[in-house]
Amino acid sequence: MSVLWERLAGDTNKFAFKISFRTDPDAGLGATAEESLSWGSFQIWAAGQNLCIHSESAGDTTDSANWYLLSLLEWFATNWDPLFHEERFPVRNAGAESWSALRNSAFPLLTLDEDQSSEWGLAWHEWWGRHNVHAARDGGLFPDVYIRRWRDLIEVSWGPTRLPGTPEDFRFWLQNGHARLEPLQVAEPLHEVVLEAAKYMRTRLPQSQRLTSLVKNIERIRRGDEEKRLAWLAGLGKLANDYVSGWRKVRGRFKKELRGEIEAVFGAEHQDLLIGGSCQAALMFGSVSPAIDAKDAINLAEQMVRNYSTKGDPGQLREHISKEPLEADEKIWDQGYRLADRLLKAIKLPASGQSWIDVKTCMSRMGVSVDMDFELRDSSIRAVSIAGPQHTPAVLVNKNHESNKSVVGQRFTLAHELCHIMYDRTFAKALAIASGPWAPVDVEKRANAFAAMFLMPSGLVKNALTHSTEPLNSWKGISEVARCLRTSPSATLEHLTNIGHIDESTHDRLRYELESKIDVEI
Repeated sequence: MSVLWERLAGDTNKFAFKISFRTDPDAGLGATAEESLSWGSFQIWAAGQNLCIHSESAGDTTDSANWYLLSLLEWFATNWDPLFHEERFPVRNAGAESWSALRNSAFPLLTLDEDQSSEWGLAWHEWWGRHNVHAARDGGLFPDVYIRRWRDLIEVSWGPTRLPGTPEDFRFWLQNGHARLEPLQVAEPLHEVVLEAAKYMRTRLPQSQRLTSLVKNIERIRRGDEEKRLAWLAGLGKLANDYVSGWRKVRGRFKKELRGEIEAVFGAEHQDLLIGGSCQAALMFGSVSPAIDAKDAINLAEQMVRNYSTKGDPGQLREHISKEPLEADEKIWDQGYRLADRLLKAIKLPASGQSWIDVKTCMSRMGVSVDMDFELRDSSIRAVSIAGPQHTPAVLVNKNHESNKSVVGQRFTLAHELCHIMYDRTFAKALAIASGPWAPVDVEKRANAFAAMFLMPSGLVKNALTHSTEPLNSWKGISEVARCLRTSPSATLEHLTNIGHIDESTHDRLRYELESKIDVEI
């Protein structure tokens, strides 16, 4: 079957998109003229992998997904803004990347009533419909691929999903994986191919109103509404009847005289196809609960404006900041440990004779502002971190979070947020994140690992074990080490297990005793 038209754009080692049009093998039977004209194939490339390669009958391998592609082109045109700006998952934050998160939250919790289950299913399906290529297949066999925003990057994720009715010998080769890319690396090639494909079809069928509308809608993407895109980025739909009014409601709280402050918090690098660089307010709101109320949203924005400073990071902090991608081969937990160990050595902690890490003083010496009296109505948010070229680096500890009601909990929170300040800046420039159930899962896991190692470095652990009088396979022993390090017994147990001082069977027994409250003395 000869190729009538074809276009590939992008870098296949990062992201690329290809469409080919061919003659409809069914000669338009059961399809409209526009649909028949769109018969062809497409390829999606991410991180050097062709996500469309698959096996068909008799083990034959095909490198493209073949079908009528008009619905795919229309899907990209309709969902462009959420594809490139909506980060937060529906219903719950159930995975580090889209494919796993949506798979893990596909079914409502058994504890929900009928109405709640219906709301869950509707929210899940609407989000899936905005982000999953399957939503555009219209009967074809397409790969299971998601596209969404991830902080200042675009995440492409994929996995093996077998659709009902798929022929027995048909199988996409892809396994679960993901790539996070700079926005224009995805947006530009995708827009180029989709637009040129639509234009080609219109030249073949110029009288078609459907194709004329498609071309106009794709061209209109370059004149996208900045306010609407920022609202998608922030996920502020619950504050008002629509996303844009929610965004306006928060921004409108500030006086016009605060132009520099407002621009630093609400400003964004608005390019033709999308919001590119960091908008700190939007990224902050994107990591809080979808049910955030107006009071908390305004409180967060006011804190960001209050920490405005043209000086940015102090020199003593800047020398230690680095961009540390999560896509490295290293496991997230190991990476958190390594970063903590590196920072401790760089700032020469702990000092000789010291038995515990004074994280608050350490942060103060590096110029990080700490507010222990910050209060949010949402008690699920543990703390908030803000930093950037136009902000004094700050950590706001939510005193309504249960963990922050004890000194050891506050210390862990500060160490966790220190990791965000040092290593979690988007494009190594700005940071705005609310640590809690809706923050990016892998970012939070790395920060937890960092906090554990920062507060319990190997030298201090060895010293604590040397002076311990209780057996380490008991809660008395764990608690004695925890008191020495000024950490919680639970976090101490996990850390001692991770670094090899407690074996897995002992860990499981102690954890069971704690959860069952059996003979536990802490």
